[in-house]
Amino acid sequence: MPSERKIAANRGNARKSTGPRSARGKAHTAQNALRHGLASTAFLERSASSEVERMAKAIAGDSALTLEYEQALIIAESDFIIRKVRTARLAEMERMLLAMPPSDPNISEPPQRRESRPQGMVETRAKPQANIEAISLAIPRILKLDRYERRALSRRRRAARALRRIKAGF
Repeated sequence: MPSERKIAANRGNARKSTGPRSARGKAHTAQNALRHGLASTAFLERSASSEVERMAKAIAGDSALTLEYEQALIIAESDFIIRKVRTARLAEMERMLLAMPPSDPNISEPPQRRESRPQGMVETRAKPQANIEAISLAIPRILKLDRYERRALSRRRRAARALRRIKAGF
């Protein structure tokens, strides 16, 4: 049994860790899960929602039971998230490459890099430090995206197994 001193310390710590108290802080934390929309399927856009439903109907078939359709819906939602994560990862990698100045003065700059450069910005030749900075900023963001992809892949795999069991009559 914990001592009175430990109980008092626990209660004091619990009072301190109650989360944000200001209206601004509460509003900010309420939006944490919506930062990129990958953590939840509840916020699918309308066009995506209809696409997911079409996909689920195609997976489950026209004569699907409610349980079959629910599993097919999970598979379709997961597939949508996987595609969204992969698109975000590709965009992050492109952003990283555009942040890296060209390293060889004899190689001409790609057109997309010229077009993305702000007006009046002059090209500078690469310094290794600039490349290191661009990569070190991108890697943590790319690794976060991997977490969402693994979660969606696992969720899709579980739903596919459940759907096979339901269709097999187990």
